[in-house]
Amino acid sequence: MSTKMLTGSFVALITPFNKDGSVDFGAFRTLLKFQEQHGTSAVLIMGSTGETSMLAPEEKREIIVETAKMKTPRRKATSNGSSSMWRTQPICRSASTTIRRE
Repeated sequence: MSTKMLTGSFVALITPFNKDGSVDFGAFRTLLKFQEQHGTSAVLIMGSTGETSMLAPEEKREIIVETAKMKTPRRKATSNGSSSMWRTQPICRSASTTIRRE
């Protein structure tokens, strides 16, 4: 089994919201681009910044899809979080299906 050393900065990315409480995907893409342009190795989404409990399952799926669309050779790792593995798994599966179709 080969192992690869993870190096660089890993940033816990916030999820930006619009005034109406919906996810601001334009601002989210801007945050992802900023991290890419400044050499961030990985972004951690929906994790330690705490807003994941305020997101609907569809919003979580969209965040995973948007992050995956912007994955680059430089920024290889992303993650998502939830207080429940049973809630996270279907969201990730749904996002994975969407990513494969696009």
